[in-house]
Amino acid sequence: MKEIVIWENLIKWGIAKNPTLDSDMTTWSINEYEILKGTISPFIQHIRFFQMAPQEYYSKVRPLGKLLPKELEEDLLSYYIVPNSRLATKILPPRISQNDKVFGSLILTRKYFNLISYWIDDGEELLPNPLKNGQYEYNLLLRGSRDGFELEDFQYKCNNKGATIAVIKLKDSCKILGGYNPIKWSASAGWVFSDKSFIFSFYLNILDSSSILLSKAKNMSYAISDSNTNRNQGFGRGDLYILKKSCKLSDYSVRIHESENFEIDDYEMFQVIKK
Repeated sequence: MKEIVIWENLIKWGIAKNPTLDSDMTTWSINEYEILKGTISPFIQHIRFFQMAPQEYYSKVRPLGKLLPKELEEDLLSYYIVPNSRLATKILPPRISQNDKVFGSLILTRKYFNLISYWIDDGEELLPNPLKNGQYEYNLLLRGSRDGFELEDFQYKCNNKGATIAVIKLKDSCKILGGYNPIKWSASAGWVFSDKSFIFSFYLNILDSSSILLSKAKNMSYAISDSNTNRNQGFGRGDLYILKKSCKLSDYSVRIHESENFEIDDYEMFQVIKK
């Protein structure tokens, strides 16, 4: 069930629980809104408002903002108007049904893997319509929360596995950072040339061209940072360091995150396998 449908049904349920409320909310006074707010308030914390499409928020949630805690209402306005603004509200992880779980990921569903497959095949930032299943499969090598966040964990799980995709979910956000290494990780203690690597960012449940950043290597000699002793595994000379959790513009075409440092909820590494 889509998050917006859960919200709409919560409103209908709350009205049904209060027979004195008119079904036409346009006629309500402040007192009637307070009655409904008191009924549904215990459940508001379970609605994933930040994973709704912008148009869903604008037309279905914003007009009923008085039903929300003030802090949440302000955070939602900031989130949809000024992306990446600092929020006080904890953002819940996306609901992932059993049917959506693919390749062992707890972060991405199939449509996002399809997008990454499209990029691997030299697709551009502009999304095709429709976004079809790609010609790649993804083997989960590492999940930080399961396998660890240290350099040794990364090297043990990911080195010498061929092409890989890194997927990073930022803390208290629906934003995803990631990158594609078409060569391999091998702790070679230097930079690795690649003309096919890329890094990216997008938002879960807001998959449109305006919210996607795709950045390809422009200085190909420094495309992959393959450190063996520090935490500089990643892309470019700091364009995306996975373990160091930092990001700036150096050797790729576009900066994918405005802040140089970031915090993460979790990250996953996948081996890329051509079907």
